[in-house]
Amino acid sequence: MMESPITNFAKVDENLWRGARPDADGVAWLVFNGCKTVISLEWEQSDIPAANIIEIRLADWEPLPRFAPVIEDRHIRSVLAAIKTSPKPIFIHCRSGQNRTGVAVAAYRIIIKNDPIEDVIAEMKSYGGIWADSDVDYVRSLETRRLLFL
Repeated sequence: MMESPITNFAKVDENLWRGARPDADGVAWLVFNGCKTVISLEWEQSDIPAANIIEIRLADWEPLPRFAPVIEDRHIRSVLAAIKTSPKPIFIHCRSGQNRTGVAVAAYRIIIKNDPIEDVIAEMKSYGGIWADSDVDYVRSLETRRLLFL
């Protein structure tokens, strides 16, 4: 796999990749590297013009007070269901690949992969999103409530 032109790109595992909203070069890179599905956590932006990639928009993740003021369990359920049932590899993103993407990936790592909570939180915070500190309590709660999402 060549280096990605996508900001905040990382390979979580063989099934899930993460990053910021891809531009045209990023979409071409995803196609070239065999991405099958893109999960967008953005409200208004549809950004995958590639016919051979499935786009799933989970738009209510957008942290706008009128639409979705906080991440809730229903958001986690929807993203995990999309990850479980979509062709892989999957690329998940929000605008910057930090906050919403960070929580979604943290939930995947805690609930599906059963990764150590402190490792998950450290990784989430390493992307430097403005909500990372405020999202820690919610993410930490997923560890004790993990079975509710399986």
